[in-house]
Amino acid sequence: MWLGSGRDDGIIVICDSAQIPSRSLVTSGRRTFNLSSLVYDFIFETKMVTASLAVLAAISAGAFVRGPSGLWWRSLLYSFGQPFAVSFFLVAPFSPSNPDVVDSAAGFFFEATVLFLYVSLLGQVFTALHRIDDARIAKSLLACLLAHVVLVAPQLMSEGFGLFSEGTRIDYLYGSALSKYFTYATIGLSAIEAGLVARCVSRAGSVRWMAIAVLALNFALSVVAGSKGAVFLWLGSVLALVDYRAAKFRPMVLLMAVCLVVGGVIVSAAMTADFLGITIQEFADLAVSRFFLNNDARALALDLRSSETANVGLFSESFRSIGSLFGYSPANPPLGVQLYDQYFGTSGNAGANASLAALITYYTVSGYGVLPFVAASMGVALLCVSVRAVASSMRHPSGRYLIRSLGLVALLQFSQDFLAFQVVMPMAAIVMVALWGLDRREFASSHRPSLGSTPLAPAR
Repeated sequence: MWLGSGRDDGIIVICDSAQIPSRSLVTSGRRTFNLSSLVYDFIFETKMVTASLAVLAAISAGAFVRGPSGLWWRSLLYSFGQPFAVSFFLVAPFSPSNPDVVDSAAGFFFEATVLFLYVSLLGQVFTALHRIDDARIAKSLLACLLAHVVLVAPQLMSEGFGLFSEGTRIDYLYGSALSKYFTYATIGLSAIEAGLVARCVSRAGSVRWMAIAVLALNFALSVVAGSKGAVFLWLGSVLALVDYRAAKFRPMVLLMAVCLVVGGVIVSAAMTADFLGITIQEFADLAVSRFFLNNDARALALDLRSSETANVGLFSESFRSIGSLFGYSPANPPLGVQLYDQYFGTSGNAGANASLAALITYYTVSGYGVLPFVAASMGVALLCVSVRAVASSMRHPSGRYLIRSLGLVALLQFSQDFLAFQVVMPMAAIVMVALWGLDRREFASSHRPSLGSTPLAPAR
């Protein structure tokens, strides 16, 4: 997802270990770093170990959580970011830079808590999705398609969007607050659409025209936005929610699907590589590195943390808008931008996703991140319990699916991009309240006696 999430970082400028200047030392502020001792460099040297541990983390979570079969691989397909976040804190302590073991253990505990909650909630999303009737699925797909078109229209017409940007492809977000809210609203909408398309495939064994329209819209938007593969991550979330035991695929349908996916990969890679000014092979290397760049902010935060950054203030930098209301204005740019500027010397809005683990690491003194990580673990658990309580109160499976899908997006954003979470969560809460009210109203109207009917007399 997409989310993400954790899904696609929205950045054009991505620097992997091959793009770091070929010199032995990097100077950042008053500190000098040996490239061979950086955690950031280490995550590219341990790709196989990190990937293997991510798979093991997903398998462990799936084994302890009740849900549909294959929940562990579904969690990797739906959003790989969280398993990779867990594996990062298992690998990072072995870096030559020797990051604080206590902070790494606390970070692992937090990310593992999010992973287990994520896998559990994903199983509930799957269960609720496949209890929705066909008629409501068709209506929901049409509503999502129309809403998606309405939300992306202002973005397409704004300056600095995607392929039309002269700088980073997210420059348009800084033009108006409305563009930012519309963009983050489409994250939740895309997550809902993924499940609805998966439900169509599961029941019909084919993709109906409405689902095809949703697929085409997401593919077109991914290309126009200059994304490095967001649509394919979104397709992964679709495949994660398909009920393969119920689906009966015809050979021609499978052949057409393979051809469409392969063709889409080639077209998307060619267009995006041309936009970035790189070859298709370099784009492929960049796409593979994307799995490990999911942890770039976490690694850079470990490399660049200091007593100076700890004195800036975790609260004001993590809750930028809320802190300003109470007189604690942020002193730095958003963390992802701050880290990239400090390490790579980039300018503009290029940066990483501001994961909560990176915020806690960068803005606390080494060895003192335990308490914030424990508080974060309690916060994400409270979020998950609240989502489950609201979803359980819904009378219809469609309502439970929508609530849990939005909760899943918020849960992933809480870990993967905490600054984005503060934009997504209020919108998700408003939608949840509206859905709860509609669900109650529909249930009440369906149980209201018809006009002219006589209620039964109470038994004597």
